[in-house]
This record gives sequence, structure tokens and C-alpha cells, in this order.
Amino acid sequence: MRESLLWVVPAILVAGLTCGAHLRAEESQVTLPQCLEAARLLSPAMRQADGAIEGAVARKNAVRGQLLPGVTVDGNVMVWNQEVAMSFLSSSSSTPVDLSAIPAPQTVYETILFEMLKQMGGKTVVQEQVTWQVGVTAAQPLTPIWAIVHSHKLAGLGVDLAMLKKSETLANTLFSVVSAYYQVLQVEAVQGTLSESLGRMKDHLDKARLLRQAELVAPADVLKIEVALARVEQTELSMRNMAELARANLAVQVGWGPGRTVRPTVPELPAPRLPPVSLEEAFAAAEAHRPELAQVRNAMEQVRLVKRILVQEFVPSVSALANYTHAEGSSFRDEDSMFVGLAFSWPVWQWGASAYKMDEANANLRQAQAAYDQARDFVLLEVKKHYLDVLSAMEELRVAQRVIDEAEENYRMQKLLFEAEYKTSSDLIDAESSLTQARSQYFIVQWKTWLAWAGLQKAMGAPVEAWFQAEVVP
Repeated sequence: MRESLLWVVPAILVAGLTCGAHLRAEESQVTLPQCLEAARLLSPAMRQADGAIEGAVARKNAVRGQLLPGVTVDGNVMVWNQEVAMSFLSSSSSTPVDLSAIPAPQTVYETILFEMLKQMGGKTVVQEQVTWQVGVTAAQPLTPIWAIVHSHKLAGLGVDLAMLKKSETLANTLFSVVSAYYQVLQVEAVQGTLSESLGRMKDHLDKARLLRQAELVAPADVLKIEVALARVEQTELSMRNMAELARANLAVQVGWGPGRTVRPTVPELPAPRLPPVSLEEAFAAAEAHRPELAQVRNAMEQVRLVKRILVQEFVPSVSALANYTHAEGSSFRDEDSMFVGLAFSWPVWQWGASAYKMDEANANLRQAQAAYDQARDFVLLEVKKHYLDVLSAMEELRVAQRVIDEAEENYRMQKLLFEAEYKTSSDLIDAESSLTQARSQYFIVQWKTWLAWAGLQKAMGAPVEAWFQAEVVP
């Protein structure tokens, strides 16, 4: 048998798969919509994207809280080495003043004065050994509100960016699932073609042995068919292993893990046709809908907001304050005190630091613009690649169908001639190999065409539902 039959194995290798032990698990029949829906929920990449959105929303809410007055409660408890006492008539609070040398008061005025001296000469505690205080301060930013509002918008852009990244992750994840799904169908279709070829080869071998018994064919003819049959069996076994690995890869892409063995069903897809839109229209659709480009535009808007926030550094920061404090253990302050007022801060000289920050923001804006131009070029290049892939696949599909028709007719003629003893087994084996190769190639190109359609739709930023239509959605 010709070595050309062996082209089947490398032609449909599942990219990235490595050989390993077969996984024994219960098989389950799945459809493409089921796989896509499961990937939305189970894919680790999607769970990471959801976590990023939750974090971005929390950051936005945290910035929003800065718009309202902030309330701070602070206090302290102090234990001193001793209490603080004093006497107004003595240098030492521990030594009381001796008033016995003073004559006894004779009048009311002298009595009042004497009592005052007794109190002033005694020990007066001005600070207890344990003191404590607690205060509540409310602060409302005034001039910083302008910057806070823009910071809130900046945080909102962060939420939008996280959602755009999730859209990109979703498209990549679902396209990986579609690619893995189609690869399984490719391998299974080729495996089925080889199984049919095995059946025909066994029929040929049985007829050849009968002809050999009748001495109508040479022993070498029977041996050639036996060798060809063994090669097809070996190839079919390899395809069987590849099919199992392809199904495991599909389970991994969905998020089920390699331990689950799935059997994808063939989806009902309309026959594809040439793209009804021009390449320029495809470019315009990609530039308008691709989440990757929207992310770069989001980054540019973020830089613009940063520039507006930096303006706050050139003006005073003014805040309104209100405070209530309760203190115990000290005679030098009231137990209850309160105040209201304004506080401001204005760094009037920082050696140009604020101006340099503005220069940095302008440089970042130019960098973001350049990044957008670069990303757009790569996106449009991807669109062109998939556009050409569709055109090429459609032409390959047309040629593959013609080759099948010719190979079937050639096989029919060679079979009749062999049975009529006009052809040798080599001619029949060559015809069988050509037919098997033609049918396998057709199935490969068929699913390659649909993968190219899905790739073009994804490259243009179309929703997932449009990937399986017969028309390109602009």
C-alpha cells in the first residue's frame, strides 16, 4: 500500500496534546451549545475575569465614599508616673504652708482672705495619674471634590476595563472550545473513514483468497492486500488514540477536566459560502467591536482623567472640620470642647514635581495612542488572515468534493477490473488508498472551513451566536 495513506496522522494532530495513558471515565454525549455554556461557568479563566470585575467594582465604591464627610474617632488613655499637684504659696506641693504665725482674723474681710490663703497654700491636683480623652472629628473635603469626582470616573473606567477583559477572555475561551470541538469531529470523521476502508479491505482480502484457491491470482497479490490491511489497521488504531486525546482536550477546554470523556454530537450547520462583506467592511467591524481595541481606548481615557486629577495639586486643598472632645483627669482643659472650622493645605513649592507629573501624563497619553495604533494593526492583520482562510477553505472544499467523485469512480472501475482479472491487487489497493485519502481530506477541510468562519467572526468582534451562521455578521 502506498505510503500516502499515512499523511492522515500528522495532518490532524491536535495541537498541544501529548501522548499519555488512556483515561477511563464514563462517557457522556454533549452538544456544542452545552460545551459553550459550561465553559462560561466552569472555565478558570472566566472565574478569574469575574474576580477582577468584583475587585474593580469594590475600588469604585471605595472612591465614591470619599465624596461624603468622613468621621474619625480617636482617643487615648495615659497612666503617668504620678499625679501632678501644686500649691500657689509654696514651691513644693508636698509641704503645706504654715499659717499659724498669722494673727486670727478679726473682720469678715480678714476671714474670707484667711480661707483663701488656706486653700491656696494647700495641695491642688491639676492632673491625675490616669487621664483619658476621646474625640469625634467630621471632615468634608471641599476643593478636593473635583478631583474625587474624576477619580470616581477613573475607577468606573477600571470596571469597564475589567468587563472588556472578560469579553476578550470569553471570546478566546469559547473559540478554544469550538476549535477543540471541531478537532474531535475531524478526528472521528477520519477514523470513521478508515473503519469503512478496513471493511472494504477485508472484503477484498476474502475475495482474493477465494481467487487464490481457484489459482486465478498469484500469492503475491493476496500478500499485498494483507500488508495493506495491516497498515490501515495500524493507522486506524492511531486515530482512535488521537480521538480519545482530542475528547480529553475538549473536556479540559470546557473546564470539566481530562477525567471526563465526552462524545460530541455533530451540529446542524448550514453550508458556508464566501463572505458577503468586503475586507474593508470586515476591518471596520473589527475596529468598532473588538474588545482588545476598546481596552486601549479605555486606557487612553484613563490617562486623560489622570491629567484632570493632577490639576488638584496646583490649587489649595480645603476641607471643613467639626470636632467634639471629652477629656478627664486634667484641670488644664474643659471636660467637653468642640470646634468647627476650615483646614487647608497648599504645597506652594515642590521643585516642579507637579509639573513633571503632568509631563508624565502627557507622555503616557502619547504612548497609549501608539499602543492603539499597534493593536489596531495586529487586529486588522488577524481579520485579513481569517478572511483569506475562509476563501482558501471554500476553494479547498470545492476541490475536495471533486476529488472524492473522481476517486469513487476510479475505485469502482479498479474493483470491477480486479474481479475480472484485468488488474492486479496493487491497482486496487492504490484506488482504495486514494478514495480513503479523498474522503478523509474532505472531512478535514469541511471542519476547517467552519473553524475559519468562526475565526473570522471572532476577529470581527461578532457575538458568539454569529459564529455558526452561514453569513458573516459585520
